[in-house]
Amino acid sequence: MADNFLKRLGGVIRNAVVWGAAWFGLAAVTMSVLRLTGAVNASGFWLLDAIGIGIKVGVMGGIAGSAFAGFISLFYRGRRVSQINWVRFGIGGGIMAGLFVPTFMITANLLTGGGIPTFANIDEDIVLAAVFGAITAGGSMWLAQRGQPIPIGGRRAHEPLDAGATPFGADLRHREHVGFRAGG
Repeated sequence: MADNFLKRLGGVIRNAVVWGAAWFGLAAVTMSVLRLTGAVNASGFWLLDAIGIGIKVGVMGGIAGSAFAGFISLFYRGRRVSQINWVRFGIGGGIMAGLFVPTFMITANLLTGGGIPTFANIDEDIVLAAVFGAITAGGSMWLAQRGQPIPIGGRRAHEPLDAGATPFGADLRHREHVGFRAGG
């Protein structure tokens, strides 16, 4: 039972990292494009602004990714990656993120004594969360479906490395193959 819990916890953490990284990249690129096109007028060094916003949005993406892992465990239990439609998966991720992020923000605001924010204060957050959630969920599923399946037990259980070989295929026993000169 503890083994199953640790596997699920590892999956939640990996999903949170993927969502956090994806949302960071999406936010930084979006902010950079908006700044370069003049849609956002920011003073100072715009690249640092884009990175700062990317970090903030990336943290929220990681939190939303953790919640999405729960969504996956409820609605996709027992299904193989090949059986999941990546478009519907992306739509589900967008809906979940679009609902989760404002709920999380309202709850955090209430717990810190700030009251309920107005819709005008969170409307853009809802749209961006839904778009970023859909892109991240659909994109990660699309990529997962195009990858090579790993055998049960992992690669190492079926493809042991020879002594001196590396996981990248270079055989270090023959140094001339990796660009080293013999004798030094």
